[in-house]
Amino acid sequence: MLARRFTHARRCRAKAGDILRRGDTRLHLSLATILCVTLIFGIVYLANCAICIIPWAEIRADSIIRYFLYDVAVGLFQVLVVTFFGLPLIFGTAMVFIGSALDEPRPLSVMLCAFSGPRAYFRSLGIMLRLIILPVSLFGISLLLVLAARLVSDILIVSSLFFLAALCLLGALLYGANDAVLWQAFLHPEQRVRHLFRASHAITRGRRLSQLRFRLSYVGWGLLAIPTLGLSLILHTVPHFTLAYTLFLCEDSEKILDSV
Repeated sequence: MLARRFTHARRCRAKAGDILRRGDTRLHLSLATILCVTLIFGIVYLANCAICIIPWAEIRADSIIRYFLYDVAVGLFQVLVVTFFGLPLIFGTAMVFIGSALDEPRPLSVMLCAFSGPRAYFRSLGIMLRLIILPVSLFGISLLLVLAARLVSDILIVSSLFFLAALCLLGALLYGANDAVLWQAFLHPEQRVRHLFRASHAITRGRRLSQLRFRLSYVGWGLLAIPTLGLSLILHTVPHFTLAYTLFLCEDSEKILDSV
């Protein structure tokens, strides 16, 4: 069974490579990645410019506490901007990638599908929020436990806190992201969000470790982004991983792989 899963993972990676070598698919997906990142950073920059117009200088100079509160307010504002604009945009970008993986290519305009109406917007926002709340919460708890361990001197308590932090981090990796929900959202655009998550849980049940191994197999490619200043992420890692991972999760991926 384990050997079969390893073979399936290799076939998914090979299929992803074949898709990227097909015509202008690599350029199409790289442009989608660039546009997504550019739009998110652009809207954050414009939001910061809007904040700078407000005469905060007197407030910042008044006291250290107000200076701190100002920085906190700016940080929260940026988080809200990324949440309400960036997450729906990432959802639309994922639809472009999944379409390429399932041989149903979508134009770049699909990246903005979440902004086509209130229903589409709140549906995509709800899906993305439910995807990130649990892993971010578990990661935050893990970080707080590590910080708490640095404040105590008892070795037993420190060991216990680090053990709990490791469990929270492992939980974030294994159970935090409901990986197949975006693929389900692509296949069933009219289905309710809770039904998408139920279907995703059913698909990923018993496959968490194999999914984690698949994600970790791309760590080396991710580290390559450091010497290449992020170019490897845009041109290879993000498109290849997204295509291969979609095939890895897809129930019918064996049929897709056999059609190569």
